Amino acid sequence: EEICKSINDEDFDESKIQLIENQWANQKNISSEKFAKNRILVLEKLRVSEDNFKLYCINELKSIRWAEETWTSDVEKIYLETKDRYDEVRLQISSLPVKEKGLTLELYQQLKEGEVVYSETVKLSSAIKCQSDPEGSWYKKTGLAREIRQIVGRLRCGGLSAPFKVRNEYIIIKLLETRGTELTEIIRNKIIENQLNSFIDYGVEKLLDHATSSDQGKQK
Repeated sequence: EEICKSINDEDFDESKIQLIENQWANQKNISSEKFAKNRILVLEKLRVSEDNFKLYCINELKSIRWAEETWTSDVEKIYLETKDRYDEVRLQISSLPVKEKGLTLELYQQLKEGEVVYSETVKLSSAIKCQSDPEGSWYKKTGLAREIRQIVGRLRCGGLSAPFKVRNEYIIIKLLETRGTELTEIIRNKIIENQLNSFIDYGVEKLLDHATSSDQGKQK
């Protein structure tokens, strides 16, 4: 509410309001179609008046506009500082049960010597699983399991990893390609959204600390 007070303009496009409404519905696990069809019933069930819901949507848009005015000039700097969150790698990933140690070593040697190609490995044994597309799949580095991310960091493009264990499986990966995602409009908006959420979380934390210390003071 304090943030929204600084934004006087309430002339928001209907499409933007619709987007916020849909996001709200999705957060409640309600499809946009179902909400549009049963809007009155949904709001009544959740004890939200139409006026309050409209105010919520306007305040959400105001907070977004405030965040854009506050952090747009810093987006490129923040992006460079957090770029690893958006970097991607194209991998071929094979997995085998840990009990198949001998088969795992055999597969590794055949891949290393070029005796078999990735897409054909599943024909060697039903225990071998291809976890990516035949030509490799793109993954965000930060979305990979910690063990895989560490191995990727040691590989050069075209490099094949020795088998390593992740939970109950042996994993073999080949790093085909890397790319740094450009600063797209989607990423730009995501950075601004993250800054806003961090700012609000910090404010809520401080308010809770203040409330707790006030209550302790009264008890004394």
